Amino acid sequence: RRNKPIFREMLNQLCEPGGDSGHRYQLYSLTTGKQYLGDWAPPSDLADFVVKTEDYGIPQSRHRVIILGVRADISAKPEPLLPATGRVNAKSVLAGLPRVRSGLSREDSPDAWLSAIREIVQQPWWGETQPDVQRRVSDALENLNVPAEGRGELHFVSSFSQCGYRPDWFEDARLPGTLNHDARSHRKDDLWRYLYAACFVEESGRPFSISDFPEGLRPKHRSVERALSNGNFADRFSVLPKHAPSKTVVNHIRKDGHYYIHYDPTQCRSLTVREAARLQTFPDNYFFEGSRTDQYGQVGNAVPPLLSYQIAERVAELLEKSRNG
Repeated sequence: RRNKPIFREMLNQLCEPGGDSGHRYQLYSLTTGKQYLGDWAPPSDLADFVVKTEDYGIPQSRHRVIILGVRADISAKPEPLLPATGRVNAKSVLAGLPRVRSGLSREDSPDAWLSAIREIVQQPWWGETQPDVQRRVSDALENLNVPAEGRGELHFVSSFSQCGYRPDWFEDARLPGTLNHDARSHRKDDLWRYLYAACFVEESGRPFSISDFPEGLRPKHRSVERALSNGNFADRFSVLPKHAPSKTVVNHIRKDGHYYIHYDPTQCRSLTVREAARLQTFPDNYFFEGSRTDQYGQVGNAVPPLLSYQIAERVAELLEKSRNG
């Protein structure tokens, strides 16, 4: 309706989805347990419906509106989710997966991949880079090698994986390897960008911005010009933080991996499906079908299963109370 806040109007309609002839519902926040009080609710209460997943043990900053509706004739009230004692960083859930290398677009081979990445120091803009970052890149090149698992496999890699966070949730002792863990192919210049960005973040300790590239390494896109002038999408190339939760894993990951560069420069790639799935808290025995693009889409569109489990616990408690009340 015109001149009326849309979210408040949505909540009001959810309270009476069937109008006068249907059931009424009481709406509760999963973060505070407070009930929505209709048009009398202060604006600050509306923000309570936003669940910030990083506050609940999810290694990803994913903010979503989640509303729990309880039929008005049920007197039981839900308990709020319990916040985690600390935030889970991305490295704790990714470090135990097998190392894999990216692919090289056109004529990929292990030797061609190594050679292509090492060409970074021969580029005319190499001398424009900061000395400290040059040193980091040089160190990474010295340690560059082809991982035992190569680029991984779309369906199954025979190497076992571990998880430094909630192994009870992620790991399955019956699984003799790792599922959905293969790396994309990238253009040569994007390999340089991934290597440079990962080394820059290691050296600076801050998020990467498009302006941090040497001018000769910046993509020749209009969007880059806009990012440099007004800051829009300045984080188009973004390195996953080691010591903090990941940015939101969204459906766009199926199109390219620039927003999800692995923090390890010696792997020089974007995230695999399994790595994205771990940030979303899918257990390792969850198998994604279809093409790699389809798999990324399934991961990016999902609600983190570990958060879903916590919500389900609250719903189960509520059902139990309603039976006994």
